[in-house]
Amino acid sequence: MTDLDLSLDEIVALVPGYLVQQRWYEHDTAPEVVVADAERWIEGDPSLWWLLVDVRDGDRDLGRYQLYVGARTAPETHDFLHG
Repeated sequence: MTDLDLSLDEIVALVPGYLVQQRWYEHDTAPEVVVADAERWIEGDPSLWWLLVDVRDGDRDLGRYQLYVGARTAPETHDFLHG
């Protein structure tokens, strides 16, 4: 296995798109995300991050969310997983 070298900025850049896809997130547009706190709990491959983010739309506060973000290299794909 290789080490994943993901920065906090790379992880946070994915959060707006993730939020708008969740059924528990009540807004339709991708928000601005500001990290209130973050820790990398597991380094390497796989890696695990804990994030506490403040979500905003312009000057409107949309809330604070706690997220756990896992990352790993893409595994080999098998034909039976398609379709």
